[in-house]
Amino acid sequence: MSPVIIAAIIMVATFVLFFHPKIENIIVGVGASLAFGLTGIVPINTLFNFYTSNTCMVMIGMMTIGGAMFQSGLAGWIGAKVIKVTGTNEVKVQFAILLVSALLATSMNGSSVLMIMYPLMCSVAISSKISMSRTVGFYMSGSLMGSYLTLSGGMVIISAALLESAGYRMWNFFEVSWYGIPRLLLALPAVYFLGRRVLPKTMVMPDVPAAEKKEGDLPDKFTVKMGIVLAILLLTIAGMVTNFLKVPLSVYAVLGGLACLITNCITPKQMFSAISWNTIVLIGSMTAVAKGVELSGIGTLIGQSILGFTGAGASPVLLVFIILMVTAVITQFMSDSGTIALMTPIAISIAIAQGIEPYAYAMAVLVGSAMCHLSIMASPSLAFIMNMGGYKPSFFPKWGLVVEFLPSLIAAMIMIPLIWL
Repeated sequence: MSPVIIAAIIMVATFVLFFHPKIENIIVGVGASLAFGLTGIVPINTLFNFYTSNTCMVMIGMMTIGGAMFQSGLAGWIGAKVIKVTGTNEVKVQFAILLVSALLATSMNGSSVLMIMYPLMCSVAISSKISMSRTVGFYMSGSLMGSYLTLSGGMVIISAALLESAGYRMWNFFEVSWYGIPRLLLALPAVYFLGRRVLPKTMVMPDVPAAEKKEGDLPDKFTVKMGIVLAILLLTIAGMVTNFLKVPLSVYAVLGGLACLITNCITPKQMFSAISWNTIVLIGSMTAVAKGVELSGIGTLIGQSILGFTGAGASPVLLVFIILMVTAVITQFMSDSGTIALMTPIAISIAIAQGIEPYAYAMAVLVGSAMCHLSIMASPSLAFIMNMGGYKPSFFPKWGLVVEFLPSLIAAMIMIPLIWL
C-alpha cells in the first residue's frame, strides 16, 4: 500500500475520532502519531522528537513564567489593573484581549502570542469572574488579525523567504496590510455579532492555586518578587521579538522559565503543576502527524491534482480563488508553515507558466494557509486553545466558518487582484 493511501486512511480515522465523545483527544493524537511512525512514513526513531519540539519547549517555558506570575501575585495584580480599565463588562474584556493579541501578533507567531497572553487571560478571568470560554476565542481572532499587518507577523516571513529563494523580491514590511487591514475591518463585526454567539457559555476558570481564586485575595501592592517576575517576562518577550541572540524562540522561553526557578519565584514542584502536560503531549503528537502528511506526499498530490485541471491559460482571478481554496483545504491537515512551504512553489510555477509575476498567487497561498481552522489538526497550538477555553472539537468548525472564513475570502478576492495582479 502506498504512503499516500496509508496517510489518507490515518487522517480520515483521526478526524472522525477527534469528534467521538467517548475518546480523549490525547489518545487520538498519540495514536495517530504512532500510526505514522509504525507505518514508516515518519522515521520511528525520530517520532518522539516532535514531542520536544521548539513549540512544545516555548509552551513549557512560558507556562513556567505564567506559574511564577501566579505564585508571586503578579498575575492577580495585573488582572486587577486591567479590570479597573475595562470593568467586568464582558464585551470590553473581550475586545481588550483581542486588541493586545493583535498588537503582539504583528511581531511574532501565534504560538508565542498565546504563551505571552496566557497569564494575562488567566488573571483577567480570575479578577473579572468571566469564563475563559468567553475570551479565548477573541485571542484567536486577535492573533490572526495582527499576523497579517506586517512582515514580522505569523507566517508572512516564511512566504517572503520562499519568494526570495525563487529569485523574486520579498514582501515589503507593511505590504501584507493591503489585505490585513480590510480583513480586520470585516472580521470585527463578524466577531462581535456572530462570534460571541458561537462561544460556549460554560464556566471555565484557569487551573491555578486556590489562593488566587479567592475573592479579595488579589494583591493591591506591587512587591519585589512581582518586579522580578515582570522583568523576566519583559526580557523574554523582548528576546522573542528582537531575537538578538539569533536562536530559536524556545531558548528565550526556557531561559525565562529557568530564571524564575533560580530567583525562587516558583519552585520545581509548582512549575510541574503549572505546565499542562496534556496539552504538550497533544501538540507534540499533532506536530508528528503534520510531518507525516508532508512526508507521505498526500498534500502535494492534493494540490497538484486540484490545480492541474485548470491549465496554464485559466483566468488569474480564478486561479487566485482556486489556490485560496486548495490551500485552505490542505492546511486542515498540515501546519500553516508546512502548507506555505508546500503550496508556494506550486503557485510560483503556475505564475511562470502564465508569464506573470507570482505575488498574487503567493499571497493567495499565504492567506489560504490560515483562512480558517476547522479542527485541531489544522494547527497544533489549537490543542492548547481547546483546553484553555474548555472547547469541544465541534467549536472550531463553527468559529472557523462563521468568524474566519468569510472575512478572509472577501478581503482576499477584492484586494489580491486589485493590488498584486
